[in-house]
Amino acid sequence: MSQRVTAVVAADLAGAIGKQGGLPWHLPDDLRFFMRYTLGKPVLMGRKTFESIGSKPLKNRLNLVLSSRAIEVEGVIWVKTLDQALQHSQGEAELIVAGGAGIYALAEPILTDVRMTRVQAKVSVADTFFPINLDSKNWILKETEAHGMDERHALAFDFEWWVQTKPETASHA
Repeated sequence: MSQRVTAVVAADLAGAIGKQGGLPWHLPDDLRFFMRYTLGKPVLMGRKTFESIGSKPLKNRLNLVLSSRAIEVEGVIWVKTLDQALQHSQGEAELIVAGGAGIYALAEPILTDVRMTRVQAKVSVADTFFPINLDSKNWILKETEAHGMDERHALAFDFEWWVQTKPETASHA
């Protein structure tokens, strides 16, 4: 069985993904997408991302936190390498990579998919950026769904599904 490795991320038009350990926007439908898409799947994140969500495991998911320093938290498996994360998620159809920037960069060579919420703006306050160039040489935009501004969303955004074009990165056991 080949395992998909999918980065799930929200980024603005300049690639901004974070501001002082949090998100630079509040988009309830993006948060709902993340919850629905990752439910029941193993989710890998870095320590800072884990701390940014309150240092609590995401419910109904295998929580893998990549860090050189492990903290005892019930419901969390601490891993020191990407290979350890792959071992813990072995047998699952898909491993979710949930950030931050360093974890996305580390996982880039093995990513098969990117599920990006593309915020249709450039925020001026960001300090963290998505490190992967989704160029047409290596990635194909398979699907996009527009979401306009409304009473709950001050910014328009698109849900994008990118697929890796390099076949040698497409399978992991």
